[in-house]
Amino acid sequence: MDPFVTVRINGREERSAIIEGGGRHPMWTLQFFEFEVIDMNHMIEIVVRDKKMVGNEMIGRADVPMGFLAKPMGAQEWIELKYMGFPAGTIHFKSEYQLQGVAMAPAPMMMQQQQPMMQQPMVQPMMAPMRAGLLGNLKLHLHEAKLQGGFLDMSSPFVIVKINGREERSMIIEGGGAHPRWTMQFFDFEVLDMNHLVEIIVKDKDMMGSEMIGRAEVPMAFFAKPMGVSEWIELHAYGAPAGRIHFKSEYHPQAIVGGGMVTNTVVVEGGMRKQGLLKMHAHTAHLNYSDVGFLERMSPLVLIKINMQEWRNEPAFGQGKNPEWGAINHMEHIVMDVM
Repeated sequence: MDPFVTVRINGREERSAIIEGGGRHPMWTLQFFEFEVIDMNHMIEIVVRDKKMVGNEMIGRADVPMGFLAKPMGAQEWIELKYMGFPAGTIHFKSEYQLQGVAMAPAPMMMQQQQPMMQQPMVQPMMAPMRAGLLGNLKLHLHEAKLQGGFLDMSSPFVIVKINGREERSMIIEGGGAHPRWTMQFFDFEVLDMNHLVEIIVKDKDMMGSEMIGRAEVPMAFFAKPMGVSEWIELHAYGAPAGRIHFKSEYHPQAIVGGGMVTNTVVVEGGMRKQGLLKMHAHTAHLNYSDVGFLERMSPLVLIKINMQEWRNEPAFGQGKNPEWGAINHMEHIVMDVM
């Protein structure tokens, strides 16, 4: 194969160099794409193709929300590709994101018997205005669901999340059946009141509209925790169990203004000052083990312990000695002490 990549955002497309004979593991050197960010709701369309003598054949594609890569600190992620609904591999991207600046021109300095001297404009970072009553921002990552009910084998589920009258919808998993899985699907909400309810509805998209499979109502405080949560939520339909759905949450308390700059809220617990947030992504592993036959059948997972707190990721089922974990499979830990 001779793979190349196209990236499309808001109708504009860029393409990479063709890796002649790159096969299943092509590598690019100094290959980058530059785009202006107009709207965080835009999708990033990534398509991997094989250059043929006559035309190009698609290998796999992914649609990634702009906010997944447009982060002030950048991102480094393996993104899952699919072709006609089936897994088609992963592709690795690193991102850099620079916020737009605002030109601030100070008043001219007047010097005696001379023309006014104009200083160069100073570029200040653009700061988001403070919102009265805003407690923080909640990001809900939707992973998968295990649904119960009749006639689910050929269903095409999607999820609706409602908070305080605002609604967001997930992608439809065509033919996802009773066990749909979502990749890089998340919902962003502002947290105004910890007493608000998070309403979760799972529906089946059919030719005549959509039919409810199950729903749940979860208190805001269940998800809006500084360390986040990773939980299976029980679903019900008309009083009967309808399966469960898996979410991970990230919660960032509202910043405070001090000295004209926006700074993160400092929280002190047990006499210790929070230093920051550590995020660790489990990507791939290459394992050796004395029992080769056993290794080929393994479903590896990663266990991390920090200061008596334990985190483990989801198993890479049946992937043996070369497991790969999804792009959103990560651990987050609030750092109290860097020693």
